[in-house]
Amino acid sequence: MDIHETAIVNENASIGKNVKIGAYSIIGSDVVLGDNCIIENNVNLKGKTEISENVFIGAYSNIGSDGHFMGKDNEIVKLKSDVIINKNNHLENGVTIKGNIIIDENNYFGSYTTLGHPAQDKGNSEKKVYLTIGKNNDIREYVSINTGSTGGIGKTTIGDNNMLMSYAHVGHDCRVGNNCIIANNTTLAGHVEIGSFVVTGGFAGIHQFCKVGDFAMIGGMTGIAQDVAPYLLVTGARGKVYGINIIGLSRNGFSEDDIKVVKDIYKIFFIDMIPTNKAIQKLKDEIPEGPVLDRFINFVGSSNRGILKTS
Repeated sequence: MDIHETAIVNENASIGKNVKIGAYSIIGSDVVLGDNCIIENNVNLKGKTEISENVFIGAYSNIGSDGHFMGKDNEIVKLKSDVIINKNNHLENGVTIKGNIIIDENNYFGSYTTLGHPAQDKGNSEKKVYLTIGKNNDIREYVSINTGSTGGIGKTTIGDNNMLMSYAHVGHDCRVGNNCIIANNTTLAGHVEIGSFVVTGGFAGIHQFCKVGDFAMIGGMTGIAQDVAPYLLVTGARGKVYGINIIGLSRNGFSEDDIKVVKDIYKIFFIDMIPTNKAIQKLKDEIPEGPVLDRFINFVGSSNRGILKTS
């Protein structure tokens, strides 16, 4: 154990083996640090914070919470903060984590990432809400991700193997699947649902409660106000459907037969311009059953804001 003489470590904190704590860092009474962690200088760990082995925390990071924030009608409310960071995570300098958050293994967090702050919702009140982050994510500089809200499902979720580029924002109660690439300055408003293998371009903005299906690609500076079905390319100041994400499908293992099914779906649903209910029935009648068709039909059936079309 290597603790700098200027660090302040509460006698009730639990410190594992071979831990390094840098100058002027403060470790609170309810903090648990696993083996082989490196805590650089001027780090503040407080509240009920549990950090597993082999975690690196860069200088000036602030993790844990006194539990206070401005809630409904501007009264001071108190949250019981529980921060859990699992093994092999790397946090660069200036990362802020608070609220009730569980971070799984092997993630990278760039400098000044902000995680677990309360929903940007004036109706938020004192209630335990959460943020969960999966495995193997690359979350870059200045990304912000809020917890769930008291008026929503109460939890924001990030899956596995995603990349969130600098300055992206994930609002309260959002759900992001696996293997997504969320480009710089993309903004997900509250309650947005992003499937898996989704790509967004820089400065894309997605309206609250919208859904984006698996394998869709949204162009840069595109505004999304309705649900984007799987497999599509969408772009424009007010986004419109411009075709199929064929390159994305090919890169993710879709066979020629699978892509032909997607093309048939696209023609019937988007080109033939028939009502949605009739289009769904025609898809069922004319296209063989299988996961490619099922994914599309299930998505359309779950849509609340309507499916974005070509015009």
